[in-house]
Amino acid sequence: MRILVALLLLTTLNASAAKICAARTATVPRDGTFELIGYLDQLLKERIISEKELLRLVVSLKKGILENPIHNDDVLANSPLLIQREGIENYIRGTRIDQKKLLDWCEDHLKEKNRVGERREEERLETLQIRERMVFHRVEGGEFHMSDQVETVKVDTFEAMSTLVTQRHWALVMRENPSEYKIGENTIAMDLSGKIVTMQPDNPVEKVSWNDIQDFIKRLVSLSEEDGPAIHQLIPDSKKGDRYRILTDRQWEYLVTNKGREDRLRQFNKSPEALQDYIWFKTNSKKTTQPVARLRAFVIDGQEFYDLLGNVLNWTQDWSGFSPDANPVRDLMNPALDRVVRGLAFFAMPHGGTTHGDYPGSGHSEYIGFRLVRERAP
Repeated sequence: MRILVALLLLTTLNASAAKICAARTATVPRDGTFELIGYLDQLLKERIISEKELLRLVVSLKKGILENPIHNDDVLANSPLLIQREGIENYIRGTRIDQKKLLDWCEDHLKEKNRVGERREEERLETLQIRERMVFHRVEGGEFHMSDQVETVKVDTFEAMSTLVTQRHWALVMRENPSEYKIGENTIAMDLSGKIVTMQPDNPVEKVSWNDIQDFIKRLVSLSEEDGPAIHQLIPDSKKGDRYRILTDRQWEYLVTNKGREDRLRQFNKSPEALQDYIWFKTNSKKTTQPVARLRAFVIDGQEFYDLLGNVLNWTQDWSGFSPDANPVRDLMNPALDRVVRGLAFFAMPHGGTTHGDYPGSGHSEYIGFRLVRERAP
C-alpha cells in the first residue's frame, strides 16, 4: 500500500514539474535576433528601407532601447511601409532580441556602406580625371600576327592614350570644336579666354582631318616645350620635350588584339551582347557618339584603355599602301596622301571584323576620331 502511495505521489510531482517547466518555457520568448537581422537585410536589399532607418535603430540601441526604425510618420507618408513596420514589431514584441548583436550588425553594415560609397566616389573621380585629362599608359612591345600580314610583325614599346581625344581636349588646345556631335545630352558652353565654345566635353572629337590633327599635335608639342601650367592642366605628368603623334596601324591592331593574344580582330573574343559593356556600336549608341570612359575598360599590361573599338573610327599615322619595312624613308607627313582608318563606329555592328580602309588626309568625317601616342623626352 505504501509503495502504491509513493508511486502516485511521484507521478503527481512529475506532472507538476512538467507543468511548471512548460509554463516557464512559455514565458521565455525564442531568440529572434538573427531572424530580425535577416529581415532588415532583405528590406535594405529591396530598398524598402534605407540606411536612414538603420541609423535610427543604432541611435536607439545605443540608448539601450529597441525601437522600431520605421516610424508612424513614415507609414503615413508611405502606406506600404505599414506591413514592414508590423513585421519588425512582431520580432521586437514576440521574440528575444540580443541588442548588442543587433547593434554590431547595424554598425558593420553602415561602415561597409560608407566604404563602398568612398570606393565609388574614388572611381568616379578617377574616371572624371581620365576624361578631363590626357592620360597615357605604357604598352610593352612584342611580335604578333597582324591581320593583313603572313609573317609576324614587331612593335616597339610605346605609350598610348587611355581614351580617344575628346572635344574638351581639342578645344583646350585649338580654342574651337569642329565636331558634328557637339549638341546632345551632355552639351555645355565653355568659356576659353573669352571665347565661348559649345561641346559635349567628354565625347570624342570628330570631323577633324588627318592634317588638322597635325596642327593640333604641333600646338600640343609647343605647350610641352613651354612646360607651363596649360600643358600640366591637360597632361599632369608632362615633361618638357615630350612628342606626340597618332597611333600607327600596327600599334592600333596590337592594342585591339590585346598584343596579338586574341583571335585576330574578334573584339577580345566577346559576343555582340557582351560587347555592349565595352564598346559603343549600333545596338547601344543611340545613333550618336557617346562620352569616353563611360563603359568598361579593356585591360592591357594591367592598364585600362577605353573605347578601343566603337564610338568613332581611328585615324592612323600610316598612308594607304604603307609598309614600315618597304617604305621606311617615304615622307610620312605628306598631306596629299590617303591615310589608313581603323576601328568600328557607333553606327556599325561588330560582326567579328572592323573597318580597315583609307580616307583622304584632308577629309573631314563625323565618324573618325583619333588616339595619341606619346614619345617621352630623354
